[in-house]
Amino acid sequence: MGNRVSAMRRGLACAVVPALMLTGCTKIDSESSTDRLKPRNAVTIAANPASEEQMVLAEIYRQVLELADRQVGIVGLRMDTSEERLEALRQNDATLTVVCTGAVAESMNRAELKEIVASEGEDGSDTVKPMSEDMVNAVYDVALATFARDWATVDPSPAEACSTEPGVAEEDSEGSKLPQNVIPVFNTNDFDRGERGAMNAVTRALNTEDLNELVEESKKTGKRAKLVNEWMMKRTGMGSELPRLKEGDPEFQ
Repeated sequence: MGNRVSAMRRGLACAVVPALMLTGCTKIDSESSTDRLKPRNAVTIAANPASEEQMVLAEIYRQVLELADRQVGIVGLRMDTSEERLEALRQNDATLTVVCTGAVAESMNRAELKEIVASEGEDGSDTVKPMSEDMVNAVYDVALATFARDWATVDPSPAEACSTEPGVAEEDSEGSKLPQNVIPVFNTNDFDRGERGAMNAVTRALNTEDLNELVEESKKTGKRAKLVNEWMMKRTGMGSELPRLKEGDPEFQ
């Protein structure tokens, strides 16, 4: 099963998001001359203001893109599910949002998901580890297959989220839960290679423990931007040149 999933993942990912740093695809390099000539539109990130987890994730990608000299705003929309956040992209209410792989796969491509999850047990083993690498990759592939033609993402984060979304915490008939790896979803043409590479780096640097800690500390202190910036500098080395930080924005005090 592992070889089949890996091959499927390479083929699907390269077909849907050819410019991203995914296994078997072209490596992200510095922005090309063509990228530099593109107009630099303002970025809007859709997030649910009622969810501190969503707001923390939005702030992470806001800071990454601000470091690339993009104007970025977070648009607060009442979106309780990953599917609803993707709808914000479809309606052009945002250029980027953050979702979880299992939630997208479960809500938008349930038939294919069941087939792939069932095939996880065909290697002769008595049990299947639901959070195995093969399972993570398979669910990621199913989520990718639901994307509109002009959407893209990066490699799935080790961090899992979306536990409060309706249905996400529920177990299937075998008592297993789907992996809920964090991914940003965005309109492909709105970001150049360097920006996509930076988003990939920060996505891969995030883990579940760090995300939960950021959310809890943000709730306690109200210092979301400061906490995210400190985490980013610690985990990725990015963040010290953030314009809002250098300008003494009160959010970072």
